Amino acid sequence: MIRSEGGEHGVQDIPRKRKRSFRHLPMILILVSAAALVVLLYALSRVQSQPQTLPEARKSGTRMLLSVAQEDVTRIRTELRDGDSWTVTRGEDGHLWDERGFVVDPTMEQILLRAASQIECVETVSEQTEQYASRLAEFGLVVPDITVQITYGGTREVELHIGDRFASSDMAYYYMTWTEDPGLYGIDYGTRQDFAISSAMLHSVPELGIQGSRVCRIELTRGEESLVWALDADIQDTNASDYWNLTSPFEYPADGTAMQHFLSALEALTFGAYEGPATEDTLAACGLDTPRGSLTVSLAAGMGTSVQADGSVQTTEFPAQTCTLVIGGTRGNFVDYVLYEHEIYRMSDLTLGPVFRKTAEETLSRYLVRTPADEVESLTIRDSHGREETYTIHSTIPDQGQETEKQVECQGSVMSYEAWAARYSRLEQVTVSGRLPEGWVPETGEKTEILIRDNTGRTGTIELCPMDATYDAVSIDGGAWVFYLPHGALEL
Repeated sequence: MIRSEGGEHGVQDIPRKRKRSFRHLPMILILVSAAALVVLLYALSRVQSQPQTLPEARKSGTRMLLSVAQEDVTRIRTELRDGDSWTVTRGEDGHLWDERGFVVDPTMEQILLRAASQIECVETVSEQTEQYASRLAEFGLVVPDITVQITYGGTREVELHIGDRFASSDMAYYYMTWTEDPGLYGIDYGTRQDFAISSAMLHSVPELGIQGSRVCRIELTRGEESLVWALDADIQDTNASDYWNLTSPFEYPADGTAMQHFLSALEALTFGAYEGPATEDTLAACGLDTPRGSLTVSLAAGMGTSVQADGSVQTTEFPAQTCTLVIGGTRGNFVDYVLYEHEIYRMSDLTLGPVFRKTAEETLSRYLVRTPADEVESLTIRDSHGREETYTIHSTIPDQGQETEKQVECQGSVMSYEAWAARYSRLEQVTVSGRLPEGWVPETGEKTEILIRDNTGRTGTIELCPMDATYDAVSIDGGAWVFYLPHGALEL
């Protein structure tokens, strides 16, 4: 301690400055340097172990890579990752021809020519091959999802490789490279789909054109089972749908509403894609050498409407025709192979299923009377004991501007038409109570018949026969005994 004199306070103690020790400095510097070296080495190892991050979407926006006239496209070959491939070449007629010997469907032809003549990208991922060459697997380009070879003018050939969807984008963009430059690009979903056409889609598929209003007979087979429905009316009749009958495996009236749904399902039948010609090999491959069943639809001659390409409706007179489909095996869970006019097509089970799986039971009518009251000319009730009662409707033609007057005569007595129509309407609402045992036949000759004649001359018959003490079995128009109902349900 050094003492200092002076100042009003006298002597002060001044602390002695200590010398700092530098004995540990070298060790600290060594440790710091070592830590820095470790960090540097780790960073270098990370750079060496990972590829350089691509400047994803470095150039956004649509960019035309190639644009030529559609007439310059002379050949397109596509190979899909699933093994499907096809080649089309422009023929002397100017259209694209498949190597299998048919003209490409016009709609598919336009899609392919547009896609091949105008190639554009929506993102430029990289313009240098070395930036992504080691990462092709990440982009699905080692084995591309789609490989397309396009020839222009017979001399210039371009090859496209389309890979997987962008994993880092919400947009449906797909990686693509091509042989014209070293770039890695992104194309949109529509462009990818234009080149993803399968070989089955190149062939035109015919339109069945089944018009429900012209259908007059339907035959459906499934193995040994055969179902037939026939129309017992002219297709022009107003209530034609109410006169469908099941004729096999037994005869019984069909329900009008159920048949309308059936006819709508027939109208919806459309082919999805072409499979190939019906050769021995293709028939066996598609399960058509031992088919599951068949569908035959008969259409009567008559007028029908069709929608044109411009949306207009055209009325055309059609001849009588028959459409037959043979149903073979399946492709997955939702596609059926169908033979039509010596060619094999694919059809969605969503449209074929409701038709092919139709049962007789679901089309049977539960109502017994199908002639509307205003069309009845006479109604006769007779039993096996010879008793008979007939109601005859007489119409008086009125003067101009007045309504037709009707009255009902029964066994010499006259009753108002309104009162009779009210009683008849109750008959129209009567439905069966249950199903008879299969093969049931009457044991006695006792029966009651109801004959209904309409104003066109058609006569329908309802036959009742005792089943037991409570119920009567019923047969319609001489058909099978299928249902029963309570005694007295049809009393007028």
